[in-house]
Amino acid sequence: MQEKLTPTTNNHMTQWTGLGLLTTGLLFAWFTIYPVSIQNWWAIFIALTAFGFLAAAPTIRPRSQVTADLSQGLGLIIATVAAMFLLNLNWEIWWPLMIIIPNLSAIYTVMRIPTAQPAGQAWVRSLAGLFGSAVLLGITFLADQLGLISLQTMGEFRWWSVFIALPGLGFLLNSTNLYRQTGRTAASLTLMLIGLWTLLTAVQELIHYDWNNWQGAVGLFLISLGIVQLARK
Repeated sequence: MQEKLTPTTNNHMTQWTGLGLLTTGLLFAWFTIYPVSIQNWWAIFIALTAFGFLAAAPTIRPRSQVTADLSQGLGLIIATVAAMFLLNLNWEIWWPLMIIIPNLSAIYTVMRIPTAQPAGQAWVRSLAGLFGSAVLLGITFLADQLGLISLQTMGEFRWWSVFIALPGLGFLLNSTNLYRQTGRTAASLTLMLIGLWTLLTAVQELIHYDWNNWQGAVGLFLISLGIVQLARK
């Protein structure tokens, strides 16, 4: 009778170890194909720090999922910095990665927050939309730096106001959805207030408003607050 071997479990630590070995191998392959002098060799120690945060996440997760996700996200951010130094990337071109990666990590962390309450889910979706808009902004900057698009051709059009309006729209949509589920609650009204404030800010930015005029900022807040008060009746 042939004895069957018990399969080994592929736990999280094994996966991260494999990922670390794979990443190291890819770096060596990169330097083999594209021979360059590793001027920033000290960035290896930054990479080791990143690997430490990534490897620690699985051991922390049984006690606190949020803390583990934060450790994992921080590890990805540090790993990005290390990779930029090790690959000798031009920071004047690739700096938008420092907008993209942290916000991607924030999306990952926020979306994994355990919540079954409608209000909690609405806040999670709203924050994910906020960080997602920042990711799109970073991608736009990176595309401009790589010459794929030219933001200079936009002229006086304040294109960044679009990325201000997107999360505001997300807050409003989530407040509306929450209102349909739970009625007028503090959470739905707060989401509405933030959404209105953000959208009005985007409009002010689009029309070249002078933010040194503090009366306008106060006016935006009062308009948003007034609409929210009317919605309570």
